[in-house]
Amino acid sequence: MESFNLTGELISRITLYPLVLLAAVFVLIVPDSGFADVDLRADLSYYETTRETDGASTTSSSITQIYTLGVRKPLTRTITFWGDVKWTINETNNKRISSVYPIFSLSFSPPQLYDFRFGYNRTESAPSEGRRISTSHLNTAFSLPEGRWPSLILTFNRSTTEDHETPKQIYTVSTGVMASTSYGFNILDTRSNVNYTLSDFVSEDKVNSTKSTTPSHQVSLSLSRLFLDGKIKSSANVGYELRNTTSESLAGPSRFEETIRQSVGLASLDSVPDPINITLGDEPELIDRNTSTPTPSVIDLNSANWNIGFGFAAPQSIFQINLFIKTTEGPGSEEEAIINGSYDFGWKLYTSSDNSSWTFVGSLTPVYNAFFNRFEFTFAETSARYFKLVNTAGNGTVPIEVTEIEAKGFVLSTPKQSFTSSSTRDFGGFNIFYTPTQRLGMGFTFSYDHSAREAGNNRGLDTTSFRYGTNLRYTFIPKYLSFTTNYSDSETRTQGQDDAGGRAYSFAFSTTPLDTLNGNLTYNHAESLTASTVVSSHNSTAISTYMKIYRGVDLGLGTTFSASENPQQGVSSDSRSYRWSFKLVPWRPLTTLISGSSATTSTDRQGATTSVSSESLDLSFSYSPTRSIHVGGAIDIKPVSSQSYSVTWRVTNKVQLGFRANTSNNAQGMGTSFNWQPFPVVTLNAGYNFTERTGVTTDKVESFFARASFVF
Repeated sequence: MESFNLTGELISRITLYPLVLLAAVFVLIVPDSGFADVDLRADLSYYETTRETDGASTTSSSITQIYTLGVRKPLTRTITFWGDVKWTINETNNKRISSVYPIFSLSFSPPQLYDFRFGYNRTESAPSEGRRISTSHLNTAFSLPEGRWPSLILTFNRSTTEDHETPKQIYTVSTGVMASTSYGFNILDTRSNVNYTLSDFVSEDKVNSTKSTTPSHQVSLSLSRLFLDGKIKSSANVGYELRNTTSESLAGPSRFEETIRQSVGLASLDSVPDPINITLGDEPELIDRNTSTPTPSVIDLNSANWNIGFGFAAPQSIFQINLFIKTTEGPGSEEEAIINGSYDFGWKLYTSSDNSSWTFVGSLTPVYNAFFNRFEFTFAETSARYFKLVNTAGNGTVPIEVTEIEAKGFVLSTPKQSFTSSSTRDFGGFNIFYTPTQRLGMGFTFSYDHSAREAGNNRGLDTTSFRYGTNLRYTFIPKYLSFTTNYSDSETRTQGQDDAGGRAYSFAFSTTPLDTLNGNLTYNHAESLTASTVVSSHNSTAISTYMKIYRGVDLGLGTTFSASENPQQGVSSDSRSYRWSFKLVPWRPLTTLISGSSATTSTDRQGATTSVSSESLDLSFSYSPTRSIHVGGAIDIKPVSSQSYSVTWRVTNKVQLGFRANTSNNAQGMGTSFNWQPFPVVTLNAGYNFTERTGVTTDKVESFFARASFVF
């Protein structure tokens, strides 16, 4: 195990970060009535795994040390300093990798005047074999809140990645500058807001002598007004965007990465699941370039079989998809589980020409970029009109919410020449909603989006998209019967290509005749069109009800009927599914849930009919006879028989023991855990796991782990 020592190597690492150390020393020695908040933390962990396959045994082990020094100090009432230095040492099977993560930021916020922030972080990885690579990020931001004058936001970001070889093999620099201003005002009882954004992004590869510059301008106006004492709510927006990209190659032929703007964002949760035959619904928030806010429909990756994708006005070639997420951070969080590789979502990539019939491309294993909070999927360059990712498995219970999806492609540049492309976009829309009574509401929306692209001196794609929709809700009898309906129609016109579009409508009835009974009936219809001809359609009807039969006795029932048709490919399918759940709480410490489902799908492919059926039946229970003991279990009867049980015993407030066991047709396993906090600043964990699988070969896996954390 490697530990800290003042060797020449350590000193050489420290000299890379004089700004951080000087700032930390300054914070600690400057006299002040309130001393700086200093956090010291050490995390040590050991893992050992022994795998035996048909008598052949292999053992692997790893030791990880993480040391963190954090400082937070208000220098004045308006200036706050925050710094963090983390040293990580990992040794796996005698191969060592050490990394240093210094981060510091400075915020300056005069009361009611303006806000200024400055931040810097650097990551350095030094493996025992291979090149040493360092990555640094510098960011500054200045903001002036809106008042009597327009608001103003100025940001600067610079990222550098380089190795320390001679000559360098990796050296890239990305720089981004953005200025945004907005002003809100009232005129003729109408709330108005004007916004202008200027951005300039530069990406350089100094090893391959390539450079890409992308300046852009966007201006928009939004209006909103109420009529008839607020019964009518109306809003409208209009905007224009200009973007130019200049790529320069000073060496051999090079291909430049370029973010490709999508025409439509798509998402649907496939409950059957059948990723080959499904029409995805519109999800415009997936492509609105807002990576911080989850989509309204809450795409949670911990729920399996989410179909998340996008479409273009015409087929495009891409090689990478970035999926941005938002979830919990820090020790024990969902993000930590993703970074450590504990979660496997079973990602699969599909393409389509009509958003109805999909072709499987392959299974993907993404790289998670913690700095940008995104999964990065890289694959062989593929051309299609529609792309989607499907997570075939969920993992934890805390939501991992999707905020944005991004596509990247290549642009080829010849030696010592520059390649210039430009795109313009004008967009707008309006919506109105009328609520004449508390029981009735109706609305109408319309939007358009026109974009044109030029590459060099050649006219590129010219695309215009229209979308309108109506919605209505009516309560026939309050609490007893309510009705909602929606209709939408979209069309995309691309120069030199057939028009494409889609129509969709739905009806839903819901009722709650009793406090112990509710029911829902929903019908959905969607179809895709090309040149005004229907190329695919999908219909579904769902009925569900929930009943509280008696105190501690709940029953849920549901059924879904769906049909899909693709006349051009001669494919049609029908599916039926039934589901039920029975919850029983005979007394407060014990909760039991029994659930089951069955599904049948028939597919006719050019006269050849195939049918697939599936059934599931499972039972789970939770028993807590005291506050210190919890027993849980899950028994799956269909489609595959399996059982799992767990026991947790909190011996004292500082000691906790755990045991679990599981068995299935060809696998058995068990595990134990021990947690102890002897002092407030010390936490100790240890555990043992064993798994055996039988089949063509017999595999046995034993693992042991021990962790210790010290926080001061």
